[in-house]
Amino acid sequence: MEEGKVLKQSDNTMGLVGFIASLVSLVFGWIPFIGQLIWLVGIVLSIIGVTKKPKGFAIAGIIISCIGIILFGFLMLLGLAFGQ
Repeated sequence: MEEGKVLKQSDNTMGLVGFIASLVSLVFGWIPFIGQLIWLVGIVLSIIGVTKKPKGFAIAGIIISCIGIILFGFLMLLGLAFGQ
């Protein structure tokens, strides 16, 4: 790197943290309270992150959170169907 050159950083910390929280919620989603809390934090931070640039991680966090919601709902329906 050349001396005196300043790098312009355009990072989206909220989007990145929302993305990471969404991934963690997929892993820990089976824990009753903690999984849903992490999921909520992930979706909220991802939605906030969409308002900033770059939007890649924030959009990925929203998509992963939506997949997690669908998966959680499907598992709940399976549990209800089999009386568990």
